[in-house]
Amino acid sequence: MLKIKVKTAKQKIFIPIPYGLLKIAIIFLSSEHIRKRLANLQREEEKETMEGNRIETDGEHENNKKVDKKERPSSEVCFAPEMKKILKLLLKELRRYRGLELISVQSKDTFVSIKL
Repeated sequence: MLKIKVKTAKQKIFIPIPYGLLKIAIIFLSSEHIRKRLANLQREEEKETMEGNRIETDGEHENNKKVDKKERPSSEVCFAPEMKKILKLLLKELRRYRGLELISVQSKDTFVSIKL
């Protein structure tokens, strides 16, 4: 179980995240259906931005600017099928080190800790 603790001067928060929930998240993010939906959403977004770049001059439509794919900032979100295997192996390896503190940050009034 992944344990997240956040302590401030006013509040204390403890969030337990079971490994089963992490496994479900890995399956969900690496599914073919999700990848297809994200690709469709990205295509729709690109169409909208291309339509937004057009300006009207004397009743004619012209492209405001033509941008190469190399110059355009990449907004692609891809979850490779190999990533599912890698993340499952990582989760399996993390289970071996129970009690290990991954992150421990402390400032004047805040303390954040993430343990396995």
